[in-house]
Amino acid sequence: MLVIILRIKFFSTVPIARNIVLDTLQESIVIVNGSGKVIDSNNRASQWFSELGYTNISGRNISEILASWPEWYKLSKSMQPGSVEIDKWLDGERKIYSVNVYPLYTLGKAQGNISLIFDITEKQRHLEQMAQLNQLKDQLVTIISHDIRSPLALQFQLVELLEADRQSFAADHQEIIEQLGDQIRNTLGMANNLLEWFRSQVEDMTLRPELLELSEVVEDCCHMLHIKSESKHISVMNKIAIGTHVYADRETVGLIIRNLLTNAIKFSELGGLIEVYAQLSGDMVIVSVRDNGVGMEEERVRQLFNEKQLNSMAGTLGEKGAGLGLLVSRQFVQLSGGDMWAESTVRQGSVFHFTLRGGTER
Repeated sequence: MLVIILRIKFFSTVPIARNIVLDTLQESIVIVNGSGKVIDSNNRASQWFSELGYTNISGRNISEILASWPEWYKLSKSMQPGSVEIDKWLDGERKIYSVNVYPLYTLGKAQGNISLIFDITEKQRHLEQMAQLNQLKDQLVTIISHDIRSPLALQFQLVELLEADRQSFAADHQEIIEQLGDQIRNTLGMANNLLEWFRSQVEDMTLRPELLELSEVVEDCCHMLHIKSESKHISVMNKIAIGTHVYADRETVGLIIRNLLTNAIKFSELGGLIEVYAQLSGDMVIVSVRDNGVGMEEERVRQLFNEKQLNSMAGTLGEKGAGLGLLVSRQFVQLSGGDMWAESTVRQGSVFHFTLRGGTER
Protein backbone atom coordinates (compact mmCIF):
# COMPACT_ATOMS: atom_id res chain seq x y z
CA MET A 1 0.00 0.00 0.00
CA LEU A 2 2.87 2.38 0.77
CA VAL A 3 4.39 1.95 -2.69
CA ILE A 4 0.99 2.40 -4.35
CA ILE A 5 0.34 5.66 -2.48
CA LEU A 6 3.86 6.92 -3.23
CA ARG A 7 3.37 6.14 -6.90
CA ILE A 8 0.14 8.09 -6.87
CA LYS A 9 1.94 11.07 -5.30
CA PHE A 10 4.75 10.71 -7.81
CA PHE A 11 2.34 11.47 -10.63
CA SER A 12 0.75 14.42 -8.75
CA THR A 13 -2.51 13.58 -7.04
CA VAL A 14 -4.11 14.33 -3.69
CA PRO A 15 -1.69 16.48 -1.62
CA ILE A 16 -3.19 15.41 1.73
CA ALA A 17 -2.12 11.82 1.07
CA ARG A 18 1.46 12.98 1.02
CA ASN A 19 1.26 14.60 4.45
CA ILE A 20 -0.52 11.64 6.01
CA VAL A 21 1.74 8.98 4.58
CA LEU A 22 5.20 10.48 4.20
CA ASP A 23 5.54 12.75 7.22
CA THR A 24 4.12 10.30 9.76
CA LEU A 25 6.56 7.51 8.88
CA GLN A 26 9.58 6.86 11.11
CA GLU A 27 11.79 6.07 8.12
CA SER A 28 13.45 8.68 5.92
CA ILE A 29 12.05 8.68 2.37
CA VAL A 30 13.59 10.33 -0.70
CA ILE A 31 11.87 10.34 -4.11
CA VAL A 32 14.01 10.89 -7.20
CA ASN A 33 12.85 11.38 -10.80
CA GLY A 34 14.32 9.85 -13.94
CA SER A 35 16.90 12.61 -14.38
CA GLY A 36 18.30 12.06 -10.89
CA LYS A 37 16.76 15.05 -9.11
CA VAL A 38 15.05 14.90 -5.75
CA ILE A 39 11.38 15.77 -6.26
CA ASP A 40 10.10 14.97 -2.78
CA SER A 41 11.06 13.77 0.67
CA ASN A 42 9.47 13.50 4.07
CA ASN A 43 10.32 15.60 7.13
CA ARG A 44 12.57 12.94 8.60
CA ALA A 45 14.67 12.76 5.41
CA SER A 46 14.96 16.55 5.26
CA GLN A 47 16.17 16.60 8.87
CA TRP A 48 18.53 13.69 8.17
CA PHE A 49 20.22 15.49 5.27
CA SER A 50 20.22 18.84 7.09
CA GLU A 51 22.47 17.27 9.71
CA LEU A 52 24.91 16.69 6.86
CA GLY A 53 24.76 20.31 5.75
CA TYR A 54 22.03 20.10 3.09
CA THR A 55 19.35 22.50 4.37
CA ASN A 56 17.15 21.86 1.35
CA ILE A 57 17.47 18.73 -0.80
CA SER A 58 14.47 19.37 -3.05
CA GLY A 59 15.60 19.86 -6.66
CA ARG A 60 19.17 18.77 -5.91
CA ASN A 61 20.83 16.08 -8.00
CA ILE A 62 21.58 12.81 -6.22
CA SER A 63 25.16 12.94 -7.55
CA GLU A 64 25.66 15.82 -5.12
CA ILE A 65 23.87 14.67 -2.00
CA LEU A 66 24.96 11.03 -2.29
CA ALA A 67 28.61 11.76 -3.02
CA SER A 68 29.64 10.18 0.29
CA TRP A 69 27.85 6.92 -0.55
CA PRO A 70 28.79 5.80 -4.08
CA GLU A 71 27.03 2.43 -3.74
CA TRP A 72 23.74 4.13 -2.89
CA TYR A 73 24.21 6.60 -5.76
CA LYS A 74 25.00 3.82 -8.23
CA LEU A 75 21.92 1.83 -7.16
CA SER A 76 19.64 4.87 -7.40
CA LYS A 77 21.00 5.90 -10.79
CA SER A 78 20.60 2.40 -12.25
CA MET A 79 16.85 2.38 -11.56
CA GLN A 80 17.22 -1.15 -10.15
CA PRO A 81 15.83 -2.47 -6.87
CA GLY A 82 18.37 -3.23 -4.18
CA SER A 83 19.67 -2.49 -0.73
CA VAL A 84 22.93 -1.13 0.72
CA GLU A 85 24.29 -0.34 4.17
CA ILE A 86 25.77 3.10 4.83
CA ASP A 87 27.11 4.95 7.84
CA LYS A 88 27.63 8.51 8.96
CA TRP A 89 29.00 10.27 12.04
CA LEU A 90 26.62 12.37 14.15
CA ASP A 91 27.73 14.09 17.35
CA GLY A 92 30.81 11.91 17.49
CA GLU A 93 28.82 8.69 17.16
CA ARG A 94 28.83 6.30 14.22
CA LYS A 95 25.34 5.61 12.91
CA ILE A 96 24.53 2.70 10.60
CA TYR A 97 21.64 2.68 8.13
CA SER A 98 20.06 0.27 5.69
CA VAL A 99 18.88 1.90 2.45
CA ASN A 100 16.29 0.11 0.30
CA VAL A 101 15.83 1.45 -3.23
CA TYR A 102 12.64 0.74 -5.25
CA PRO A 103 12.15 1.84 -8.87
CA LEU A 104 8.88 3.49 -9.88
CA TYR A 105 7.33 2.44 -13.17
CA THR A 106 4.64 3.83 -15.43
CA LEU A 107 3.60 2.10 -18.62
CA GLY A 108 6.43 -0.37 -18.05
CA LYS A 109 9.14 2.29 -17.97
CA ALA A 110 11.15 3.41 -14.92
CA GLN A 111 10.34 7.04 -14.11
CA GLY A 112 12.36 7.37 -10.91
CA ASN A 113 12.88 5.62 -7.59
CA ILE A 114 12.21 5.75 -3.87
CA SER A 115 14.90 5.37 -1.21
CA LEU A 116 13.81 4.25 2.26
CA ILE A 117 16.42 4.79 4.98
CA PHE A 118 16.27 2.68 8.17
CA ASP A 119 18.38 3.28 11.27
CA ILE A 120 19.90 -0.10 12.17
CA THR A 121 22.56 1.16 14.58
CA GLU A 122 21.17 -0.64 17.63
CA LYS A 123 20.59 -3.82 15.67
CA GLN A 124 24.17 -3.76 14.39
CA ARG A 125 25.53 -3.16 17.88
CA HIS A 126 23.47 -6.07 19.15
CA LEU A 127 24.88 -8.32 16.41
CA GLU A 128 28.42 -7.21 17.26
CA GLN A 129 27.81 -7.92 20.94
CA MET A 130 26.44 -11.36 20.07
CA ALA A 131 29.53 -12.06 17.96
CA GLN A 132 31.76 -11.04 20.88
CA LEU A 133 29.77 -13.22 23.28
CA ASN A 134 30.01 -16.18 20.91
CA GLN A 135 33.75 -15.69 20.65
CA LEU A 136 33.99 -15.52 24.45
CA LYS A 137 31.87 -18.67 24.73
CA ASP A 138 34.19 -20.54 22.37
CA GLN A 139 37.21 -19.39 24.36
CA LEU A 140 35.59 -20.50 27.62
CA VAL A 141 34.77 -23.92 26.17
CA THR A 142 38.39 -24.31 25.09
CA ILE A 143 39.66 -23.30 28.54
CA ILE A 144 37.21 -25.56 30.35
CA SER A 145 38.03 -28.42 28.01
CA HIS A 146 41.68 -28.19 28.98
CA ASP A 147 41.45 -27.16 32.63
CA ILE A 148 38.65 -29.53 33.67
CA ARG A 149 38.61 -32.48 31.30
CA SER A 150 42.38 -33.06 31.32
CA PRO A 151 42.72 -33.40 35.15
CA LEU A 152 39.62 -35.63 35.24
CA ALA A 153 41.10 -37.85 32.54
CA LEU A 154 44.33 -38.13 34.56
CA GLN A 155 42.38 -39.05 37.70
CA PHE A 156 40.47 -41.62 35.70
CA GLN A 157 43.72 -43.24 34.56
CA LEU A 158 45.08 -43.32 38.13
CA VAL A 159 41.87 -44.89 39.44
CA GLU A 160 42.03 -47.50 36.69
CA LEU A 161 45.49 -48.47 37.97
CA LEU A 162 44.08 -48.83 41.48
CA GLU A 163 41.14 -50.86 40.20
CA ALA A 164 43.43 -53.20 38.27
CA ASP A 165 45.36 -53.87 41.50
CA ARG A 166 42.42 -53.73 43.91
CA GLN A 167 42.79 -57.35 45.02
CA SER A 168 45.89 -56.34 46.96
CA PHE A 169 43.82 -53.97 49.13
CA ALA A 170 41.60 -54.77 52.08
CA ALA A 171 37.89 -55.33 51.42
CA ASP A 172 36.81 -51.93 52.76
CA HIS A 173 39.45 -50.22 50.62
CA GLN A 174 38.31 -52.15 47.56
CA GLU A 175 34.81 -50.77 48.05
CA ILE A 176 36.17 -47.23 48.32
CA ILE A 177 38.20 -47.67 45.13
CA GLU A 178 35.13 -49.00 43.31
CA GLN A 179 32.97 -46.07 44.43
CA LEU A 180 35.72 -43.60 43.57
CA GLY A 181 36.06 -45.12 40.11
CA ASP A 182 32.31 -44.89 39.48
CA GLN A 183 32.21 -41.26 40.60
CA ILE A 184 35.14 -40.21 38.42
CA ARG A 185 33.80 -42.09 35.40
CA ASN A 186 30.39 -40.46 35.78
CA THR A 187 31.91 -37.00 36.26
CA LEU A 188 34.24 -37.41 33.29
CA GLY A 189 31.41 -38.68 31.11
CA MET A 190 29.18 -35.79 32.14
CA ALA A 191 31.97 -33.25 31.51
CA ASN A 192 32.68 -34.75 28.08
CA ASN A 193 29.01 -34.67 27.10
CA LEU A 194 28.55 -31.12 28.35
CA LEU A 195 31.61 -29.84 26.49
CA GLU A 196 30.64 -31.68 23.33
CA TRP A 197 27.13 -30.26 23.58
CA PHE A 198 28.60 -26.75 23.80
CA ARG A 199 30.76 -27.57 20.81
CA SER A 200 27.75 -28.78 18.82
CA GLN A 201 26.04 -25.41 19.35
CA VAL A 202 28.81 -23.51 17.55
CA GLU A 203 27.49 -22.68 14.08
CA ASP A 204 30.85 -22.89 12.36
CA MET A 205 31.86 -26.11 14.12
CA THR A 206 33.77 -28.29 11.68
CA LEU A 207 33.83 -32.09 11.77
CA ARG A 208 36.82 -33.82 10.23
CA PRO A 209 35.45 -36.94 8.52
CA GLU A 210 37.81 -39.70 7.45
CA LEU A 211 37.56 -43.32 6.38
CA LEU A 212 37.28 -45.37 9.58
CA GLU A 213 37.44 -49.08 10.31
CA LEU A 214 34.29 -49.20 12.42
CA SER A 215 35.17 -52.36 14.34
CA GLU A 216 38.40 -50.72 15.58
CA VAL A 217 36.55 -47.65 16.88
CA VAL A 218 34.02 -49.86 18.69
CA GLU A 219 36.81 -52.02 20.16
CA ASP A 220 38.52 -48.92 21.57
CA CYS A 221 35.24 -47.84 23.18
CA CYS A 222 34.67 -51.29 24.68
CA HIS A 223 38.19 -51.23 26.13
CA MET A 224 37.62 -47.81 27.72
CA LEU A 225 34.49 -49.09 29.45
CA HIS A 226 35.67 -52.61 30.31
CA ILE A 227 36.10 -51.95 34.05
CA LYS A 228 32.60 -50.49 34.23
CA SER A 229 31.11 -53.49 32.42
CA GLU A 230 33.19 -56.00 34.39
CA SER A 231 31.98 -54.52 37.67
CA LYS A 232 28.46 -55.66 36.70
CA HIS A 233 29.73 -58.87 35.04
CA ILE A 234 28.29 -57.70 31.72
CA SER A 235 29.59 -59.16 28.46
CA VAL A 236 30.08 -56.61 25.67
CA MET A 237 30.30 -58.26 22.23
CA ASN A 238 31.70 -56.38 19.24
CA LYS A 239 30.00 -58.15 16.31
CA ILE A 240 30.93 -55.64 13.62
CA ALA A 241 32.68 -57.39 10.75
CA ILE A 242 36.22 -56.31 9.95
CA GLY A 243 36.16 -54.30 6.75
CA THR A 244 33.03 -52.33 7.65
CA HIS A 245 33.98 -48.73 6.91
CA VAL A 246 32.28 -45.45 7.67
CA TYR A 247 33.20 -41.95 6.57
CA ALA A 248 32.91 -39.83 9.72
CA ASP A 249 34.74 -37.86 12.38
CA ARG A 250 36.59 -40.32 14.65
CA GLU A 251 36.02 -38.37 17.89
CA THR A 252 32.34 -37.97 17.09
CA VAL A 253 31.79 -41.68 16.39
CA GLY A 254 33.68 -42.60 19.55
CA LEU A 255 31.57 -40.22 21.63
CA ILE A 256 28.31 -41.64 20.25
CA ILE A 257 29.28 -45.28 20.81
CA ARG A 258 30.64 -44.62 24.32
CA ASN A 259 27.41 -42.90 25.31
CA LEU A 260 25.27 -45.74 23.98
CA LEU A 261 27.45 -48.39 25.62
CA THR A 262 27.44 -46.47 28.92
CA ASN A 263 23.63 -46.35 28.88
CA ALA A 264 23.41 -50.03 27.95
CA ILE A 265 25.66 -50.95 30.89
CA LYS A 266 23.73 -48.64 33.19
CA PHE A 267 20.38 -50.27 32.44
CA SER A 268 21.59 -53.89 32.27
CA GLU A 269 21.26 -56.30 35.15
CA LEU A 270 24.24 -58.14 36.63
CA GLY A 271 25.48 -60.72 34.13
CA GLY A 272 23.78 -58.99 31.19
CA LEU A 273 24.76 -59.02 27.52
CA ILE A 274 25.43 -56.09 25.18
CA GLU A 275 25.99 -56.51 21.44
CA VAL A 276 27.23 -53.97 18.92
CA TYR A 277 26.61 -54.76 15.26
CA ALA A 278 26.25 -52.99 11.91
CA GLN A 279 24.65 -53.52 8.53
CA LEU A 280 24.75 -51.76 5.19
CA SER A 281 21.66 -49.89 3.97
CA GLY A 282 22.31 -48.31 0.60
CA ASP A 283 25.18 -45.86 1.01
CA MET A 284 24.67 -45.72 4.79
CA VAL A 285 25.76 -48.00 7.64
CA ILE A 286 23.26 -48.69 10.43
CA VAL A 287 25.11 -49.15 13.74
CA SER A 288 23.16 -50.79 16.56
CA VAL A 289 23.80 -51.25 20.29
CA ARG A 290 21.54 -53.89 21.85
CA ASP A 291 21.16 -54.86 25.51
CA ASN A 292 18.94 -57.33 27.37
CA GLY A 293 18.36 -54.96 30.27
CA VAL A 294 15.30 -53.45 31.90
CA GLY A 295 13.89 -51.92 28.70
CA MET A 296 11.39 -49.07 28.44
CA GLU A 297 7.74 -48.41 27.86
CA GLU A 298 6.66 -47.02 24.49
CA GLU A 299 5.94 -43.53 25.88
CA ARG A 300 9.39 -43.39 27.45
CA VAL A 301 10.99 -44.25 24.10
CA ARG A 302 9.12 -41.35 22.45
CA GLN A 303 10.45 -38.92 25.05
CA LEU A 304 14.07 -40.03 24.84
CA PHE A 305 15.24 -37.34 22.44
CA ASN A 306 13.15 -34.49 23.83
CA GLU A 307 15.52 -31.51 23.88
CA LYS A 308 13.22 -29.49 26.16
CA GLN A 309 13.16 -32.04 28.96
CA LEU A 310 16.42 -33.55 30.11
CA ASN A 311 15.94 -36.34 32.61
CA SER A 312 17.58 -39.62 33.41
CA MET A 313 16.40 -42.71 35.24
CA ALA A 314 18.61 -44.41 37.79
CA GLY A 315 20.47 -47.48 36.58
CA THR A 316 20.02 -51.03 37.85
CA LEU A 317 22.56 -50.37 40.63
CA GLY A 318 21.40 -46.81 41.27
CA GLU A 319 23.74 -45.21 38.72
CA LYS A 320 22.86 -41.57 38.06
CA GLY A 321 23.31 -39.28 35.08
CA ALA A 322 22.25 -35.92 33.64
CA GLY A 323 20.43 -37.33 30.61
CA LEU A 324 22.62 -35.29 28.27
CA GLY A 325 24.40 -38.21 26.57
CA LEU A 326 21.61 -39.19 24.19
CA LEU A 327 20.89 -35.59 23.23
CA VAL A 328 24.55 -34.93 22.43
CA SER A 329 24.85 -38.23 20.55
CA ARG A 330 21.82 -37.55 18.38
CA GLN A 331 23.00 -34.00 17.57
CA PHE A 332 26.37 -35.31 16.40
CA VAL A 333 24.73 -38.09 14.39
CA GLN A 334 22.62 -35.46 12.62
CA LEU A 335 25.65 -33.22 12.08
CA SER A 336 27.30 -36.25 10.44
CA GLY A 337 24.36 -36.64 8.05
CA GLY A 338 22.61 -39.52 9.82
CA ASP A 339 19.76 -40.19 12.22
CA MET A 340 19.21 -41.98 15.53
CA TRP A 341 16.24 -43.94 16.89
CA ALA A 342 15.47 -46.57 19.50
CA GLU A 343 13.36 -49.68 20.07
CA SER A 344 12.60 -51.15 23.46
CA THR A 345 10.39 -53.59 25.35
CA VAL A 346 9.96 -53.61 29.11
CA ARG A 347 12.09 -56.32 30.79
CA GLN A 348 13.42 -57.45 27.41
CA GLY A 349 16.00 -54.77 26.69
CA SER A 350 16.61 -51.95 24.23
CA VAL A 351 18.39 -51.39 20.95
CA PHE A 352 19.65 -48.01 19.76
CA HIS A 353 20.34 -47.48 16.07
CA PHE A 354 22.17 -44.68 14.30
CA THR A 355 23.33 -44.19 10.73
CA LEU A 356 26.64 -43.02 9.30
CA ARG A 357 27.85 -42.57 5.77
CA GLY A 358 29.59 -45.72 4.65
CA GLY A 359 31.88 -46.97 1.93
CA THR A 360 34.49 -44.63 0.52
CA GLU A 361 35.58 -41.05 1.11
CA ARG A 362 33.18 -38.38 -0.14
